[in-house]
Amino acid sequence: MSKIRVLQLVNGEHYAGAERVQEMLLRYLDPHLFEPSCVALINGAFVRKAQALGLPVTLLPMKHRADVRVIRELAHFLRANHIDLVHTHGVRTNVVGRAAARLAGIPVVTHVHSHPRFDTDRPWKNLFNEALDRATRRWTARFLCVSQYLYERVRHEGVPAARLRVVPNGIELEYFQWGPQLTIAAEKLRSALGLSSETKLISMVALFRPTKGVEIFLAALAQLRNIFTNVHGLLVGPFAPPSYQHRVEAYRRHLGLEPYVHLVDFQEDVRPALAASDLIVLPSISCEGMPLSLLEAMALGRPVIASQVGGIAEIVHHGHTGLLVPPGDVHALAQAMQILLSNPQQMSAMGGNAQRFVQEHHDAKRCVRQVEKNYLEVLG
Repeated sequence: MSKIRVLQLVNGEHYAGAERVQEMLLRYLDPHLFEPSCVALINGAFVRKAQALGLPVTLLPMKHRADVRVIRELAHFLRANHIDLVHTHGVRTNVVGRAAARLAGIPVVTHVHSHPRFDTDRPWKNLFNEALDRATRRWTARFLCVSQYLYERVRHEGVPAARLRVVPNGIELEYFQWGPQLTIAAEKLRSALGLSSETKLISMVALFRPTKGVEIFLAALAQLRNIFTNVHGLLVGPFAPPSYQHRVEAYRRHLGLEPYVHLVDFQEDVRPALAASDLIVLPSISCEGMPLSLLEAMALGRPVIASQVGGIAEIVHHGHTGLLVPPGDVHALAQAMQILLSNPQQMSAMGGNAQRFVQEHHDAKRCVRQVEKNYLEVLG
């Protein structure tokens, strides 16, 4: 029996939550059943990461957003390589992949990591992307939503339930375990930041866009430092667009936080930053699917505080695995951070609850097995 050839179609520009899922599928699909491959439309961080890992990735670069010639190129690639199924991730790959697969006469599975209406801070761009996505949805055989929230939203927009499934995100649990090396790496990072063992460190790990609420975090931290003077903040990840970093740095200076909030660029291994932190926050101001950064922090036993938006409440159970705050509410975030820092026992208990929850429900291999099941159902 020949293997099923599945193509992951990815943007390739960044290496964030959705890209980690794509990498996971390339690595863990059952090699006895599937022959995975990958095409990227932008030569960026994901492409470099995949190449470094020796994963099968081909670049079909788009010169600009309206470069429709790539659709015919991809359709030719699909036919020439006898691809059986295309798996798309995000608006650009949805539109290109669905059109090319239709020309090639093969089915499409679409992963719904987020909703296009909230992808950027430009409403007109979001509306345009949403219109493009909706116009081509009829060419997708199966939608895999990373949270029940996204399932309900897409269902409400007219996609039949028969074409929708919930496949929650998973992480490599073995990778996110404590050990002597991780402890040393965390201590080394704290030392590099000039932090003593008594200093409390509150961190955000993300691809920083305006929708992630980093300014909310900075304003809340400024309030918190009126009570806890030994608190520092850490931002781990790249900024999109890069110019947004200048805005954040200017706001940091305005709040007088420059000595107390540290910026660390993209890290392939986020474990030392998570392990070095006492608390992880994600004060997003718009829809989130199911953030991997929170799952990774929880897997290491770190308590989390996050906005009650999108699918976050499906993993952050208020008062049990973390705390939820209203989006955009600086005072509520500062108060939540104060509550946990003032109660080390509660913080430790929440971290333990979070770790057990992720171990029981969000293993990467479990996620991949669910994706495989959907592939087989689509192919009949």
